[in-house]
Amino acid sequence: AQREIGEAKRRLPAHSPYWASLYAGEARLALRTGDSPGVERAVKAGLDAADAAGNAEARAALCEDLGLLRMQRGEFDGAEEALLEAYRLRSLRRLRDIEPALCSLSRLALRQRQPERAVWLAKLAQASRSYSTSSAPPWLASFTLAQGLSAAGREREALAAYQEALQLARTWRQEIVPSPEIELLADIGIHQIANAYACLAAELSQRAGDRELAWQAMLAVEQARDVAFRPHADRGLAEDPDYQETVAQWRAQQFWRFAKYGSAEHPVNAD
Repeated sequence: AQREIGEAKRRLPAHSPYWASLYAGEARLALRTGDSPGVERAVKAGLDAADAAGNAEARAALCEDLGLLRMQRGEFDGAEEALLEAYRLRSLRRLRDIEPALCSLSRLALRQRQPERAVWLAKLAQASRSYSTSSAPPWLASFTLAQGLSAAGREREALAAYQEALQLARTWRQEIVPSPEIELLADIGIHQIANAYACLAAELSQRAGDRELAWQAMLAVEQARDVAFRPHADRGLAEDPDYQETVAQWRAQQFWRFAKYGSAEHPVNAD
């Protein structure tokens, strides 16, 4: 990503309207790699370019990254100012990705020790999917809501929200385009949700003496591991020469029987 950004900087004309979007991408990359000075430089340059080009989408993305950086530093007032500006722009300009902006505000409320406000913001994030396109994983708002409910002491509600997030994440994992990068993102999400759910379920189980909750905690962790492991095992099986030869022989037999008798009259056991 760094190489591509460097190449884009060399190729873009000085007055290109795409500079704002490029700086927004650079800021997000710097944020993910822990390069705080890089985030600040990209945000400063990006905001100037976004204002010059009238690019509200890039400005909203840059404000959100600035807010996340400030939240990491514990600068909560500055973080709230930046994140609210991102949400304001997305709402007023009817831009996409209102959901992740609200989820960021919910996480900030948790850091500010305002769990009920975090719950309220997470519920707004869930509702935003009905009117705003979101690039966030479909489980993000439910997971954020579960964290808020847990912090608010509403533990049974939190368990239900974690279960909903797990189901959404598993469904998404089955439907995504086969890609190592996207599959890894899905597996990490499922692992995070399952761990949070298992920790809460195990704690409640110990406190209430509920063996069923303990079983659900263990099951959630094992299912998360299975989701990540099974595709890799299937790929290894598909690449095995003996397996490929067996499948080819079976298909040849099926084709011969179908051509000679017709499949309806002579069904063949696939085993």
